[in-house]
Amino acid sequence: MAYNRNKVILYGAVGIILALTVIAFIPTRTETHITTGVNLNAIPGYGIQIIKISEDSSQITHLVLYIQSIEAQMPDGEWATITQTGEQWDIRQEVEKIIPIDPDINGYSKVRLNIATNSTVTLGDGQEVQFGVPSIPIMVDLMESHNNTGTEIRLLLSQGTGSNYMLPNLQIELSTSKLTAEIIDQ
Repeated sequence: MAYNRNKVILYGAVGIILALTVIAFIPTRTETHITTGVNLNAIPGYGIQIIKISEDSSQITHLVLYIQSIEAQMPDGEWATITQTGEQWDIRQEVEKIIPIDPDINGYSKVRLNIATNSTVTLGDGQEVQFGVPSIPIMVDLMESHNNTGTEIRLLLSQGTGSNYMLPNLQIELSTSKLTAEIIDQ
């Protein structure tokens, strides 16, 4: 196939002019702005991890989880709902949360928390920010198997690790906490 030299030069010149036009007239920003966001992730067999990425240094003051329901894994592997109260738990203000459960269900050693996506995060300056919640339930092993009648479940966040990374114009806050549960009779 033979190429027409004039057409190649013409198309090349048109391409260069088009590229220069795009570069000259498309606005570009010299700075990238990061919208503050907080994510909650489950760490299987341990607990939870919270990641905050922002441009400012404002700390998280309230991190409210809306627990839609708590389910227990029965010995046959099936999951049974032991509470559907819609409890709120501010894990930055309370390390422990006690929630009433169905005392008629027993014989389980693992529970899972179903967290609502409308859970909220409030920063020190009063700003509410976007909060990413896992769509899958958070699994928690009980401290001991539940074979007797108990009327409440105690969820407990233990001290974990926390670290802050300061980059130019960016702050990354990372914290992990062990999450445990036990059935109590009150």
